[in-house]
Amino acid sequence: MRASYVLGAQLSKIFYGSKGSFKRQLNNLPTTAFQYYYWSKLKELCKYSEGFVDSDLLSCGQQSNTFRRYIRKEWDLLSASKKRLYYAFFFHFTKIDYKALKKYELARILEIPTPAISEYMLFRNKFKHKYDTICFQERKERLKKRSIMAGHAISISIRNSHEKESRLNLTKRFQKMCRECRLVWNKKISNEQKDEIRTKWELEKQQFDLQLARELEALSFNLNRLLKMNVDARAKTLQINRHKTSTMATNVIIPYGFHKKK
Repeated sequence: MRASYVLGAQLSKIFYGSKGSFKRQLNNLPTTAFQYYYWSKLKELCKYSEGFVDSDLLSCGQQSNTFRRYIRKEWDLLSASKKRLYYAFFFHFTKIDYKALKKYELARILEIPTPAISEYMLFRNKFKHKYDTICFQERKERLKKRSIMAGHAISISIRNSHEKESRLNLTKRFQKMCRECRLVWNKKISNEQKDEIRTKWELEKQQFDLQLARELEALSFNLNRLLKMNVDARAKTLQINRHKTSTMATNVIIPYGFHKKK
């Protein structure tokens, strides 16, 4: 008798472009303060919903865009002091050392808008917004003319094919936008205008640094308060549960098939 090491397998439909993206999928911890707030509201929903299974409520909350939009609106309406408390809860329960983070990493967690990396990129962001608006209006006019000339069913097929073509040409359109933007920057923007853009960019960086400094000061103060309050034993809904992933457990025994030795 000899053991056969051939195991039946089925390919997953999920595609991961890199090892890092696969690891991020396994890590189900919230990555921003809003995501932490969203999960805390889901846990509150599970706590006060009798007769429902927690896993069903969590699944419903994850897949419901309406619920997420509602929580997002609720988050946006919170005062700055309440948001700062949730910032502290996020770092306290995720055990992330905020002092070891770079400025832009911390800004991403707190969802603070970051300035452009250069004065040209600030100009390109404005240029891209106008460029996309013009392209959208031109496409809308073309679809309108086609829908008038063709029937309703034909116009739907034209719109679907055009949307598919737009998705395929998205990279080309972006490259074209970059070329036109660089041409406008070099040929049509005067040195005085570039100086004005540079001044505006420097001002945005200063405002960003000041805002980040204020948030860091408040975060340090609130984290010290949480340590003194022993919040871990008091607030169960604020704690983060590390849910099991869909990966194979270490104690799973896979039976081997045996074939007769010829």
